[in-house]
Amino acid sequence: MKYIRFTSIYILLYITIPICFCKSQDYGLMSLPDSAIRRIGQGYINEVKLFPDSERLAVCSSLGIWIYDVNTGKELRLLSSEFEDVETVCFSPDGSILAYGSGKDIILRNVSDYEIIDTYTGHSNSISLLTFSPNGKILASGSYDTTIRLWNVDTGKLHSTLIKHTYSIVSLTFSPDGNELASFEINGENINIWDVETGKLKNSIIPNVGSLSKVLYSPKKNVITTANWNGKIQFWNPISGDLISTISASTSNIRNLIYSHDGNPIIFQRTGHIRILEQTTGDILSTFKISSPLIKSFDISNDGKTLVADTYQNGSIQLFDVKTESLIHKISGFSFGTPSIALSPDGLSLFSTSLYGEKINVYTLPTGEMRNSINLDFSLSSNIVLSPDGDTLYATNRIGSILLWDIETGELKTKLFEKSGDVETLVLSSDSSTLYSGDNQGIIKIWDFETGKSTGEIPPFTTDTTPNFRIKQISLSPDDRTLAVLTNSSTIKIYDIQNRVLQGELQGHSSIVDSVVFSNDGKILGSASFDNTIKLWDVDSMSQLISITEPTSRNVYSIAFSPNGRIVASGTYKLIRLWDVESGENVNTLTGHIGSIRNLTYSSDGKILVSSSIDGSVILWDVTSNQPINDE
Repeated sequence: MKYIRFTSIYILLYITIPICFCKSQDYGLMSLPDSAIRRIGQGYINEVKLFPDSERLAVCSSLGIWIYDVNTGKELRLLSSEFEDVETVCFSPDGSILAYGSGKDIILRNVSDYEIIDTYTGHSNSISLLTFSPNGKILASGSYDTTIRLWNVDTGKLHSTLIKHTYSIVSLTFSPDGNELASFEINGENINIWDVETGKLKNSIIPNVGSLSKVLYSPKKNVITTANWNGKIQFWNPISGDLISTISASTSNIRNLIYSHDGNPIIFQRTGHIRILEQTTGDILSTFKISSPLIKSFDISNDGKTLVADTYQNGSIQLFDVKTESLIHKISGFSFGTPSIALSPDGLSLFSTSLYGEKINVYTLPTGEMRNSINLDFSLSSNIVLSPDGDTLYATNRIGSILLWDIETGELKTKLFEKSGDVETLVLSSDSSTLYSGDNQGIIKIWDFETGKSTGEIPPFTTDTTPNFRIKQISLSPDDRTLAVLTNSSTIKIYDIQNRVLQGELQGHSSIVDSVVFSNDGKILGSASFDNTIKLWDVDSMSQLISITEPTSRNVYSIAFSPNGRIVASGTYKLIRLWDVESGENVNTLTGHIGSIRNLTYSSDGKILVSSSIDGSVILWDVTSNQPINDE
């Protein structure tokens, strides 16, 4: 086959829009990878940090660093990480340098224009923490490789490597004079005190007061502060290791601790409250109620006017006025987990889950504007399915209910109950009359919507001896006659719906098959496996047509046929590949996701491919350049 290149007008409009970084910039167009039309979702949150000017906010995410205007709550820019998520960021004391960890590397940028000024390499695992010394001359980095490295900012050279820890570093803090560095590892017992000049261990404090959640130097004293899961803040002499004093700050555990710039401790409690305490008595000065008890980080501005907290569970960031304790802005659009996706038949609407499947968002295409959001009482346990007429959305939740929503209104239409186990997969017949559900007990149920009841079951495949046997995915042939069934095994089971019998098994994969799909004409079945291959099968003869090996030797998680059946797309770690069905040739590779691609679907005209990843984002790709024509 030959491959012609052309670009439709509406896609051309997107890719020729000038990319500026003004307040009105559309975040879905920021730092797009090649061939991408739009991004939906801003990834998952790792950390929030306010700029030294107190006017901007940096959000470390799976996609890079999002920068927001504190006064408006609007996106200003995305500093794309391109290859790795960003876990931590810090600013030099004079506010001129922004440093962040991108995988194993440390990137330094000018705060004024965001230009990269240096890159530090040397860690063998991802960066977990960064902090500048008080004079800005040394940058300390903590890593999951269990080491701490001290970098000379003036020269960009490694000053020293500190080796003592066994697990990843969770606290890293300079003394006020910058001569010592304190470090603490996850689930650790020792607080290590290092001499910054020599890189030697000076002391090791063993508090013996229970589990610690944070270790910090007090900002104005040469004193170590610890936050404890038992609700206490304690102060220690870093030389002798003696306990100086204790504040009983809370009756519930303290999950995190920072200091305000005037020296008051700020704690986050499991109750979902952030409290500013008086530094000597522990009296509560201010209280802020966060919308979720699960946050990763919080920060207070240098001018003491603004407090920010991320709530990664519900994918939002909250900005508070410190004086009034009131919410100023709530920034949404972040996610956690892999979005399940579905496209409307006309290609004008995208449906995507987010936040552990506790919400379904409806987006208008191609603008990417969210026009509706369906909030759920319980998180979803299955994929989402759209009716062929585009009027009804189907999904299941964790308590065993199969739910049907009216897409136009977002209202719940019907609730069916599945009691045998958690439903993990759904598929709908072409005329929308029958729904099939597969659960974690290995049972497939058949549902009739006129009665709202199950009309029968496909019993567990009792010959399967796979441990923890369950139904992972079911795919229905276009003629509604055949089900392809995936369990947590290396085989694909083919089921005759009319006679309700197991027709046979497709054997050839050497590891778990994670995704299976029929071509639009129903003649070919495609499968993606953890054995690093994509296999295409002839449905009539149940024989293998072709096997394609993923060049990176990584698991293949997702697969989708183009509407004309000539291209099959596969998703692996960070990469989407487009393959010629006839020859097995790799005709294009799409890069832009930071994590594994778990879902793929084509628009009905085949011009757009939609992908979702564990990085928490959905990307719309222009694949018109890979439309084949016959040799004639």
